[in-house]
Amino acid sequence: MRRDELAILPRGARRGFTLIEALATIVVLVVALPVIIDAFTTADKVAIRARQRAEATAIAQSEMEEVIAEQTWQNAPITGVEKRRELEYTWNASVQDWADASTQSTQVANVEELDVTVQWMFENQQQQILLSSIIYQPDNTITSQGTAVGGMP
Repeated sequence: MRRDELAILPRGARRGFTLIEALATIVVLVVALPVIIDAFTTADKVAIRARQRAEATAIAQSEMEEVIAEQTWQNAPITGVEKRRELEYTWNASVQDWADASTQSTQVANVEELDVTVQWMFENQQQQILLSSIIYQPDNTITSQGTAVGGMP
C-alpha cells in the first residue's frame, strides 16, 4: 500500500507498533529479565546441590557396605577422602553401642550402630549427610557338643 492509501484507512486497520507500545514492551522486558535470570541461577544452584547430595549419599552407602563386608568397624573410627568432579568428599565411619528405646536399656547385647558421615563444601558452607545402620555381632561361644553357636549368616 502506498502512503496516501494508508491515510484513508481507519485507525485500527493500520499495521505496526506505536512508540508507546514499543516503550511499554521494553519496560516489561527490563523488569522481567532480571527475575528470569535469577530464577535460572537459583535452579542451577539447587540442581548442583542435589547432585552433590546424591554423590555424598552414594559414597556413604559404598563405604558403609565396604566397612560391613570387611568387618573393619571393629577398628573404627575409619576415615577417608574421595574426589569427584573436582569436589572433595571427606567421610568418617564410627561405631557406638546401640540402645533400643523400646527395651528401656542403655545397651542391647551384641548390637552396635554404624554411622557414616560424609562432608563437603558448597558455596563456602560445610554440608554433610549421615547414614546409619545397625550391626549385630553374635557371640562365638562353644556348646557342650563342641559346635560353634553364632557367627555371620
